[in-house]
Amino acid sequence: MVTITIYGIWTTDSTDGYGTIKAYAATREIAEEMSKHYHDEWNLDPIKTDDQHIRPLKLHCSDEMAECFLKNQQINNVTKSDIKDDSFVLVEASKLSLEDDFLQYEPQTKAQEEFKKNLTSAIKSGVKDFYRPIYDPSVDENGNIVFVAGKRPDVGHSYNWWVEAAKKYVSNRKIRLGTKNEYVAFLGVLIKKLIASGWSAEDAWYVVCDDSKMLGHYWNSENAKHDFEETGSREVCGFFDLANTCKILARDDETGGFWLASGLCNHYSCKYPLADLGFCYNRVSVSNYGVGWYVL
Repeated sequence: MVTITIYGIWTTDSTDGYGTIKAYAATREIAEEMSKHYHDEWNLDPIKTDDQHIRPLKLHCSDEMAECFLKNQQINNVTKSDIKDDSFVLVEASKLSLEDDFLQYEPQTKAQEEFKKNLTSAIKSGVKDFYRPIYDPSVDENGNIVFVAGKRPDVGHSYNWWVEAAKKYVSNRKIRLGTKNEYVAFLGVLIKKLIASGWSAEDAWYVVCDDSKMLGHYWNSENAKHDFEETGSREVCGFFDLANTCKILARDDETGGFWLASGLCNHYSCKYPLADLGFCYNRVSVSNYGVGWYVL
């Protein structure tokens, strides 16, 4: 027998005020990740942060059980490999720093100034790592959300529809609409990747903030279709479909509205670059050009 440390995720749904353990994780990192994704479903205390729901526990078990548990990093019947698949990639938002070289760049336009302000705010807020699909969402023959190449993006739904569709996605992977901070952080990571691949800082900032025709499908992009391209088009740094459709982001708790990001196939790229953000209050109106921007 050996003793190992595991991490319990505690709910606050009991009447005695002590709560109950909803799940176990082999590491605090995974416990925090699961706490974040299942926050509402598990009735976690909204006043507490995700990591405040986590308590270390001592587990006395056989050598074989300890090895299996720590190797698989298991949380109930969900392992970390269940959270990832080939269509989802990790966005290391937490590694963005105000000291990063690309953030020493002096903005040359108002759009760049606005994006730098938004990115600085996201970094200061402590935005965490997350997974996001490399393709826009589409639907399979059964009407289920999928993230695959070669399909028409599933436009034509309201904000509320995207929220409900997330709940019906594969149970082992609880997707949700990404926040404004997460979207901005993703663009920050994208700029870093562009620079690392050989772009100058000036050009990388320009194509993300001012004119994104080289990164996504717009009316004036090269070989524009003037209609939706199939998912899996125009790869940039491992991501596809960066424009083509506008992206529907999560509800803003302070205002009750939600954010719309980027541009689409019938937009001019200089009017709606990737960093463009608009605000909308109508959560029931159908968007014929937008898709949910999901994260894990």
